[in-house]
Amino acid sequence: GGNLIVGPGRQIILAGGAQSGNIFWAVSGYCSLDTTVSMVGNIMAYTSVTFNTGAVLLGRALASNGDVTLLTNTITKPTP
Repeated sequence: GGNLIVGPGRQIILAGGAQSGNIFWAVSGYCSLDTTVSMVGNIMAYTSVTFNTGAVLLGRALASNGDVTLLTNTITKPTP
């Protein structure tokens, strides 16, 4: 429960054969990816998702009751 806040320069790395299309981040609040974060998986936030400058996502970003904000970002479709 709560918010998902990923600090600047952090990387989410999959292990053990995990695939980005099978990873789901269920966030009961908001999600914020700081500058140059490298994130993997599908983000499902209740309020909003914010990508700060240079944040990269291999997955999808969905916000139930708010916005998905992009600031010079790259989002790539995940592998199945």
